[in-house]
Amino acid sequence: MNFINKYTLSNINVKNKKVLLRLDLTTPIDDNRVVDDINIKRNLKSIQKLLNENCGIIILSNNDSNSLELVAKKIQELLPINKVLFINENYGDNVKNACNMLRNNEILILENFEFNELDRLNDNGLSIFLADLAEIYVFDALSLAHLKYSSIYGVGKFIKRKCLGYLIETEINNLKKLLFTTKTLTMMFGGNRLRHKINYFNYLFSRATNVIIGGEIAYNFLKASGHRVFHPSIEEEMVNKTMESMRTSKAKLYLMNNIVGASDLNNINVKEEKVNGDILGFDVGNIFLKKISEVLNNSDLILFNGVFGIIEQEQFQKGTIEIFNELKSLTAKGHYTFICGTNTVNSIRALGFKDSDFSYISIGKDNVFKLISYEILPIMNIIPNAEK
Repeated sequence: MNFINKYTLSNINVKNKKVLLRLDLTTPIDDNRVVDDINIKRNLKSIQKLLNENCGIIILSNNDSNSLELVAKKIQELLPINKVLFINENYGDNVKNACNMLRNNEILILENFEFNELDRLNDNGLSIFLADLAEIYVFDALSLAHLKYSSIYGVGKFIKRKCLGYLIETEINNLKKLLFTTKTLTMMFGGNRLRHKINYFNYLFSRATNVIIGGEIAYNFLKASGHRVFHPSIEEEMVNKTMESMRTSKAKLYLMNNIVGASDLNNINVKEEKVNGDILGFDVGNIFLKKISEVLNNSDLILFNGVFGIIEQEQFQKGTIEIFNELKSLTAKGHYTFICGTNTVNSIRALGFKDSDFSYISIGKDNVFKLISYEILPIMNIIPNAEK
């Protein structure tokens, strides 16, 4: 695996250095205020480590279409002892001068790189400019690791000393618990867009003891296994790939065969029954929920990705809520629960659960699957391996 033994902040000397720290500080902004600072707080560990080592920190980040100025103010609130500066540029003489004036134990946040069209072009001029601002590059934005942008990948090519930050190190350590276990591992997959997941399934299924498939992607598996099913989410070109995953899987496979549904989403005559070609499923049924509970209670480690119902509609939230409650209860009993995927993590919060209800919430968005299935993430190839 190309991510297991990389240099990290735990094994590289950064003391008294000027450091470029690449983060993903994407933060919801509304009415000129930070709505939710959970992502900012998550990134504080790497920042605090660098401050403890008396570093001058230059933060590179993105924030959708919003300026990072309010994010900088929030970081200043969270770190009142240290000086947090912001510049509404990320390239040019003003940025260079601001970085040159930066002192140890100070933080300078450059403007959102979404605003710099050269960034996504992986422009060499921008990459070299950024590399010249500091002595060490720390990458701690796993959610962006698939991108060959100047502020992510390009800068790393032109700066000699580089490593991963604490967020990614924590992610890797949690992934190791799943990938190198001899204990009972159950993987659960739901949601939709099978084409975005199918390429990872062959490897993932080879690591698991049990695999539970629900949500919209289950209909592709059901069709591949010979069931008479109808659902608009079925991707005909994916069915053969699905059959291959099922054929080569060493895991015991559990397919959602009991649903809550109707003839269409607006039909008030919702009922629970076995999967068939006459009704559309909008949630997982009670019978399959009982089977899920049985399998999970006999598992030591659980990976969960993808909801099992249309959670945007209250009447179809029940199955996913029950699964989250089951995972929460098992976590409290000492089972290890790993939650991953952008929509899955968002649904946890939308349905009133907390990150602390589970063992680990992935910060890698969908890149976590690329990590664990050997798919190459460009930045990981240029972070050197640590000496053993």
